[in-house]
Amino acid sequence: MFTDVLGIPCLWIPAANSNNQQHDINEHYVLRHFYRQTTLYAAIVSSRPL
Repeated sequence: MFTDVLGIPCLWIPAANSNNQQHDINEHYVLRHFYRQTTLYAAIVSSRPL
């Protein structure tokens, strides 16, 4: 939608740990990974070095 409709380049980076078993009985999500990923996203969007 961003690229086709708005003409804005788009990059999708998944925000899940590799073993999160999303939507499973034993679903879990590591908040430490989430916070690390948000820092990475901010650096990518602002084009500043990590």
